[in-house]
Amino acid sequence: MVAGLCIVFFWIALKEMTRLFPDVKLFEKIAKTLSALEGGGIDAAIEESGRSHLYEVAIDLYSKNSTMGVGWGNFGEMLVKITNYAQMSVHNVYLQLLCETGLLGFLPFVLAAIVSLLQSIQNFK
Repeated sequence: MVAGLCIVFFWIALKEMTRLFPDVKLFEKIAKTLSALEGGGIDAAIEESGRSHLYEVAIDLYSKNSTMGVGWGNFGEMLVKITNYAQMSVHNVYLQLLCETGLLGFLPFVLAAIVSLLQSIQNFK
């Protein structure tokens, strides 16, 4: 019940901040994303946040550089060249790692995570 009240309070505060500060687009963007989440689920919220386009760019860059990737930390620079967006991350660790390091960097990471998970399960028993 407390969580529900917090969500309602946050929603009302966000609507009020959007009304009071119309020039601050951050409040409007958060409100649109929450509305999309409420109305259309997680897919609609991801689309509204703009992350789906970042995901598409990362997948496209990976498909062109699948073995070695575009280079550690280079996604932001490539994003600027391709889309004229500001330099930013993919907002998805797995896609960022896959895009920047290719299979040679991604597979050791995934294998280490799987081995760690299996060892944890084995130790738990």
